[in-house]
Amino acid sequence: MNSSVKAACHEILAELKIPGIIKQYKRRDIECVNHQTGAAVNLTADIEYPAVAICERKIISVGKGATLEIAFARAERSNRGGIVFVFNKPIYGNTADAILKNYSGGIIIAPEIESGAANNLEDFTLIELNQNTDIKQTNWAPPMLKIHSLYAPDDNLLDILEFAWIVSCRSNCSVVSATTHRTIRMAYSNGTYPTLDFFSERERYEKLLVIASQNPFSREDIPLLMEMGANAIIQPDNRFDADVIMDADDNGLVMATARFQK
Repeated sequence: MNSSVKAACHEILAELKIPGIIKQYKRRDIECVNHQTGAAVNLTADIEYPAVAICERKIISVGKGATLEIAFARAERSNRGGIVFVFNKPIYGNTADAILKNYSGGIIIAPEIESGAANNLEDFTLIELNQNTDIKQTNWAPPMLKIHSLYAPDDNLLDILEFAWIVSCRSNCSVVSATTHRTIRMAYSNGTYPTLDFFSERERYEKLLVIASQNPFSREDIPLLMEMGANAIIQPDNRFDADVIMDADDNGLVMATARFQK
């Protein structure tokens, strides 16, 4: 990679606030690094256990587990069209083998990529995160959630609510959906809510579907939310409308607000 290309690539990383160094470069891939990639890097950094985020267009599928291989398999179940793969732990041979089973190219981002693994991943762009830069937002306590509706979430739904809210905040994304499979779909729209076409057919019939928004929901949004099978919604604290809560109650929808403590 010549110096001008290298400089251009590092400029992209700097703009997205990804503290990375390009270890191996494939020209066709670098255009896929975008704001979604930055969100995935931030998100996985906030997860203590081994975690993987697989990105494709506006979809981020996240998996976590006892090992990176388990985390990767869980993320992959929700997204087999991945282009960017973000890992929060170093990559060694076993993880490289797991990637190569179903993928022949793309971008891999990790704190470290062992030389043997890098050799096997010769058709991928490889980016190593600067381990001297802590991208975790350690000054953030877990989000404070308040339930405003009559219907209280169980522990599983509460976990997905918190997860969707963290993704929404860390990505500065206007709308995020999260399902039982930890499939994240993101919308960078200026409006309050995207159209139904934004969501896949499968997402509309998930057993648990949460919608997080950085904008307050309106009464007009409730019928659309119910049509797609949403179980719960979450938005910024102190921005809810009593009429929206009433409509949520009438439709059995969990309504929550959240904020982070600095």
